[in-house]
This record gives sequence, structure tokens and C-alpha cells, in this order.
Amino acid sequence: MPTPNANQKNTFVTIGRVSNCENILMFIESNNSNEAQSKFIEHVKIEHDWNGYDDIYIDFCISLSEYVAGQVYNENYISK
Repeated sequence: MPTPNANQKNTFVTIGRVSNCENILMFIESNNSNEAQSKFIEHVKIEHDWNGYDDIYIDFCISLSEYVAGQVYNENYISK
């Protein structure tokens, strides 16, 4: 029998871009950071009409439940 918290989704703040394009900030509902990053990449491909060759970067991905107000996060913070 599943526990009440099974498959509970979190909101992840994710920032990234296609190389040489503007950053995109998204709030993504997902089960974990990897899933949030996958959803972000799919959205960025559509948003920037991705050509299939340019690199896609994720600079920041953190669950709002892990976020600490007043803490400085660098551009390479990705939650586990």
C-alpha cells in the first residue's frame, strides 16, 4: 500500500539556456531534480526552436523545499 507521501511532487526552480541565448527561469512540478531537469530541457528545446546541435545548459535546479532564504546560490547549484 503506498504511503501518503509516495510520488509527492515538489516544485523545482530551474535556470538554464541554449548556448548563446538568454536564460530561462522555470518553476517545474516534478518528483526529483533529474525529472525537473528533463522537463526543463524539453521546454527549452521548444522555446528556443532548438537546432539539435547547440548545447543546452542547466545552471541551477533546486527544490523550493530545500531553498534557504538569504543563502547565496552559485550558478552551478543543482539539488540531488
